[in-house]
Amino acid sequence: MLFQQAMERALANNRPLIRQMNATCHRLSILDQQQQLNWRAEVKSIADAARANNQSPDAIRHLGKASADQLLAHFPKPTNRDLTDCC
Repeated sequence: MLFQQAMERALANNRPLIRQMNATCHRLSILDQQQQLNWRAEVKSIADAARANNQSPDAIRHLGKASADQLLAHFPKPTNRDLTDCC
């Protein structure tokens, strides 16, 4: 409960970030059992795991970027070529 209150206070003046998180959550289908957007629970889960592993905010940011970079390495580089007539 305390974490949720702290998160609400931290986000109170950042409506664009809330809209961005809602849109990302919707795009990735991160929903609870009532089919409601549930990114706040995901953020808490990440924070809980970071605390359990004694990881600093800087370490978490680095791990997130490294994880994304490793995932993106499995995909081809972006192209400006029109791919609609490729087949």
